[in-house]
Amino acid sequence: MARTQPVLDVVLRAIVWTAAVSLWTSLNKPDDVPVIPVWAGVPTLVGAIVVLGGLVLYCSAALVLARAPKVAGGMPDHLFTQGPFAYVRNPLYLSIIIIVIGLTLIYRMPPLSYLKLALLFTAGHLAIVFLEEPKIRTRFGAAYDDYCRRVPRWLPRPPSRG
Repeated sequence: MARTQPVLDVVLRAIVWTAAVSLWTSLNKPDDVPVIPVWAGVPTLVGAIVVLGGLVLYCSAALVLARAPKVAGGMPDHLFTQGPFAYVRNPLYLSIIIIVIGLTLIYRMPPLSYLKLALLFTAGHLAIVFLEEPKIRTRFGAAYDDYCRRVPRWLPRPPSRG
């Protein structure tokens, strides 16, 4: 059973995020664009590449998270600093943003969709800064502060050596 738990975690996370992204897409795509979009030139290709990159990032981060040993309440027992977490502190959220941007290109969504996306990103950013990060800081203390100095919140960069 312990072996299937990480897979179940990844599947459940993927279902929740897929539902959220699908809802976003259905509410924002133009009515004249079919559910399965047809080739529309460079934006379709670029959008597909962006979505694929977001999916790869999502899967790699979700697997790191799912494989981590948990303590009571399902909380991880250590700070994640490996895999995509070595390059960016929020790879799961970043991957969802990347996927939605790619879908916005694929479905040729109107400019208002980008404004809505920016507002959602801002709300998510504030929730992370004021709700999630203080909990992590309380749990992991100086180790988290050091991690924050070395690893950016949103824009990935190679890990620092210090």
